[in-house]
Amino acid sequence: NYDLRPPLISEHNSCWQKGNILDFDQIATALKDFRPTHVVHLAARTDLNETQSIDRYAVNFEGADIVLRAVEQTPSAQRVIVASTMLISELGRIPKSDEDYSPATLYGESKMRMEQLIRRSKLRCPWTLIRPTTIWGPWHMRLRNEFFRILRKGYYFHYGRQPCMRSYGYVGNA
Repeated sequence: NYDLRPPLISEHNSCWQKGNILDFDQIATALKDFRPTHVVHLAARTDLNETQSIDRYAVNFEGADIVLRAVEQTPSAQRVIVASTMLISELGRIPKSDEDYSPATLYGESKMRMEQLIRRSKLRCPWTLIRPTTIWGPWHMRLRNEFFRILRKGYYFHYGRQPCMRSYGYVGNA
């Protein structure tokens, strides 16, 4: 676990190393020292609040570029898995291919750029992009709490005869 912040559960601290993926030398050294066989890249700014500048989501594409370049120099790496987002395409639109992008937000655009970097990378090992839905769970309760707050206030209602399709998932069965 390579992250700016320590784990929320102190028992996990022994598996954590403080680091910034925007610092190439730091992450390259961490990978060299750890010699991972698998790299799972989950780091990102994931909110949808930014409406002015894609550069404020730079950690998503510049961070991925740095991680990929560091993995290129890591001979032990046998596989890389990178988390993107379903928001690389506007909600409700079904992409025609995995490179049919139509982001409706700057966040989605930042993840689209990240995906394009991975596709152009010089990784010597196989890589996989995943596009998860919004996941909530024991250490990320914001979405669950917001949903139940809306229910308690009576703001949510479902009209019509069609079932409501929600794109949220629980970490325990994701």
